[in-house]
Amino acid sequence: MSNVTDGGFRYQEFIDGFVKLASSDVIANRIRKNGHAERINDDDLPLTDEEDERKALLLSMKEHDRELIAQMLDDCRRSAIHDVLADLQWSYSYGGLELSADGHRFPIDPFWGEMHVDFVCRLEGDEWPAETLRGDGQ
Repeated sequence: MSNVTDGGFRYQEFIDGFVKLASSDVIANRIRKNGHAERINDDDLPLTDEEDERKALLLSMKEHDRELIAQMLDDCRRSAIHDVLADLQWSYSYGGLELSADGHRFPIDPFWGEMHVDFVCRLEGDEWPAETLRGDGQ
C-alpha cells in the first residue's frame, strides 16, 4: 500500500507533467532533427525573411554548435518552468491560491520541499521520497 495521500499522488502527477513538458522542446528537437528550427511542411506558407535568416544561420553552423544551441533552448525551457513553479508555490503557500485535482487538495511541501525543488529533483531522475505531512494537516 502506498504511503502517499490522494492529494500527494495528484501533486506527483502535476509535477511529473511539468518534467515531461520540460523534455519536449519543439524548437530544440527540430534543430537536432533538421539542422534548423523552421517548419518544413510543404503545405505551409513560405518562410518569412526572418525565418529564412534563422534557418541559414543554423545550417551554417557545425553540428556540435547546433547541439549547443539546442541544449541552451532546453535549459531555457526548464528554467522557465522552474520559475513558473516557484511563483505558483509562493501563491499557494502565502497568496491564497488553492491547487487540487479531482477534488483532492495538493499538500504543501510534501516531498523535497517546494514545487520548483520537486521539479528539479524529478528532472534529475530522483525517485519520489516518502510523503511528509505538515502538522497543520497540509
